[in-house]
Amino acid sequence: EYPVENVWLVYAGCIGDLSRLPLTKIEQKILDDFNAIGELKNDFEIYKAFEKVSTETILLYLILKNKFASKRYLETLSKIKIEISGEDLLKLGLKPSKKFSEIFDYVLLKKLENPELSKEDEINIVRGII
Repeated sequence: EYPVENVWLVYAGCIGDLSRLPLTKIEQKILDDFNAIGELKNDFEIYKAFEKVSTETILLYLILKNKFASKRYLETLSKIKIEISGEDLLKLGLKPSKKFSEIFDYVLLKKLENPELSKEDEINIVRGII
């Protein structure tokens, strides 16, 4: 149901420690990413944990740690994207800074609570916090 390139790694990861196997950099990254993910308590934490990792990492998490969180991301949360961009923030008079990522995270949090938000709704959220 979820296409992966390293399905063997998902299966092998279920049966034990793979640290002694000669792994490629990609395979090692899958395991490192999996090991770095702790307990996920809400949609925002799930989204942020899984948005930049491979499907193999998410499937290992599904099998070994939390089926609900993994399925929630794969089936629902991964389809939610914010529409605003850095250009939109510049048009609102903001200067490029680390604050941009905080703003994007806040808008994402609101979008996860209400996936129906339009781009204009997102811009209004930003206006409300600046």
